[in-house]
Amino acid sequence: MFNTYCLYGLVRKLFPKEEDRDLWKKFWGLQKKSPILHIQGSLVLVISDFMKEVVPLSRKPMNKDPRDSEVFIVEYIDKKDVQFEKDIEGLYTQFCSWATQMDSFYGQSQSFAIERELDKIFALKSRLLVTGLLMGCRIRQELMTIIFLHIKKNIGFTPSMISYLTRGFMMLKAIKYMLDE
Repeated sequence: MFNTYCLYGLVRKLFPKEEDRDLWKKFWGLQKKSPILHIQGSLVLVISDFMKEVVPLSRKPMNKDPRDSEVFIVEYIDKKDVQFEKDIEGLYTQFCSWATQMDSFYGQSQSFAIERELDKIFALKSRLLVTGLLMGCRIRQELMTIIFLHIKKNIGFTPSMISYLTRGFMMLKAIKYMLDE
């Protein structure tokens, strides 16, 4: 997604007189799914800031959705805070199931490996490794989104949110540990 925004910015800078208002509105509207894009590490792109500062329209758009990005981000944070605890609980359930499977299959592949069953064990381990990586990416995405949005709007965390943030970071640490084994 980030590459698409960069390409759009490049085209708008190279051809400033050719602005496609409908395309701009579509890019603007994508922030309804998530107002920020994770680029790498702690680097993020705030879609509304990019659209206003890097690729603004020559005339003010009449019917953009969301109309006010600042109000929208605060409302998005409120919705995300409510959903965050449920998301982390769901991810924790998936993590427990995955960790149990990783642990049991790890022991099985070490001590009960028979030559003809090695391909099944390796296939299963490969699937579990990919599942762990994807789960780690999803947990990290959830954590980074909620943290960056709160920082951007200078909104504090409730004690309940802090416990779920801690749980998310602990799951990431456990996934890293299990994948390193």
